[in-house]
Amino acid sequence: MSKSLNTFIMKKQLLKYATLILGAMLPTTLYAQLNPKQGYVITNQNDTIYGTIDYLSDTKCANECRFKPNGETAYKVYKPGDISAYRFADNGVFYITKTFAVEGQEKTFFAEYLLQGGVSLFQHREGGCVYYFFIDENGKVATAKNDGSDQKVAFEKENDRVRAKNKREALGEVTQIFSKSDKALHDLWVREINAKNLTQITHDYDMEYCTSSGD
Repeated sequence: MSKSLNTFIMKKQLLKYATLILGAMLPTTLYAQLNPKQGYVITNQNDTIYGTIDYLSDTKCANECRFKPNGETAYKVYKPGDISAYRFADNGVFYITKTFAVEGQEKTFFAEYLLQGGVSLFQHREGGCVYYFFIDENGKVATAKNDGSDQKVAFEKENDRVRAKNKREALGEVTQIFSKSDKALHDLWVREINAKNLTQITHDYDMEYCTSSGD
């Protein structure tokens, strides 16, 4: 047998083995891409169905819910509006179908429900920004936004006037929602715009001024 023929046969065998190994690994790789967590969906008829939710990412979870009911083997993809809401188990993240204006454009998505009360709070991530939507007892909606400008200005050591301008733009009409409370207005102005701070400010406001709505 010539040396070139022997080399050809060896290469062919290596290719065969590599194909077999890749084929064996592929199902495992596909499975590893899933991030299954227990949870449930709430249908538009207000029925609750328990099963497994494939956790995607904060951004992707706003646009679709991959759900597999208990006892079934295949995931089904729900878009905002296909279901009313979905939630991960053990008081995990709760997403609800909502329509809000994002940069002046009405959009429907799964908004993360941060707090329910006299003033309720929702969160949504899109385009590198985090949006916070407040809804008061009368249905008025106000939006706050964190696009990182606060941290950027601090890093660049810009003056207080620029920081104040950015903060006013980021808060939008939110201050009108909390107009009854000087403390809430102060906290909104001095604290960073993030889920933890805004949830605490809203919770404290609800407990003091929206007691008729319950805990």
